[in-house]
Amino acid sequence: MARAARGAGVRRTREVTADARPEHAWRALSAGAWGGPIRVAVGSADYAGRVTVVDVDEDDRSVGCHVQARSREGWAGVAAVLELRPAAAGGGVAIEGDVEVVGEADERTADALLDELAERLRRALADEPAPRRSPALALREKVPSSPADDPAWRRRLAARAAAAVAVGAAAGLALARRGRGR
Repeated sequence: MARAARGAGVRRTREVTADARPEHAWRALSAGAWGGPIRVAVGSADYAGRVTVVDVDEDDRSVGCHVQARSREGWAGVAAVLELRPAAAGGGVAIEGDVEVVGEADERTADALLDELAERLRRALADEPAPRRSPALALREKVPSSPADDPAWRRRLAARAAAAVAVGAAAGLALARRGRGR
C-alpha cells in the first residue's frame, strides 16, 4: 500500500463516459446537482465529506470543484481541487486535478473518492429531463420578492438609518453637555 507524503498532491484524471448529447452533458455538469455530501468506504475505514462546486465558467465550459473527505475514525483525509469539462468526444465528462492524501489515507482513498464523484456524474448525465436549475435559483423562484432586493429601497433604508444615527449622536452630545453644566 503506497502512502503519499504529507501534503503531496498527485495529478489525477478520469473520464466519465455517457451516452448523452454534448449540450446535455454541459447542462448537467454546470447545474451542479451532483455536488453535496459524499461518503466512501476504503477497507475498514469510512470517509465522509463534501463535493462543492466552486466555479462555473460558461465561456471556457469548465466547472471547478473542491472535494474533501476525512476519516470518521482515526487521522486520515483526502482533498482534491478538480476541473470538470464536457469530454471532447461524446457526451461524457473529463475530470482532472490535484488530489492530496494525508495521514493514514492512501492512494486507494483518492481513487475511491474520484470513483464516487465519477458515479455521481454518470447518474447526472443519464438523467435527460429539462435542464436543471441550481438549488439557489430554484429557491429564489419559490420565495416571493423582498423589498430588500430593490436597490432604491436599500438606499432609502440606509438614508433613514444614517439619519437615526445622527439624531442619536446629537441627543447623546446634548445630554452630555447638560450633565457637565450641573
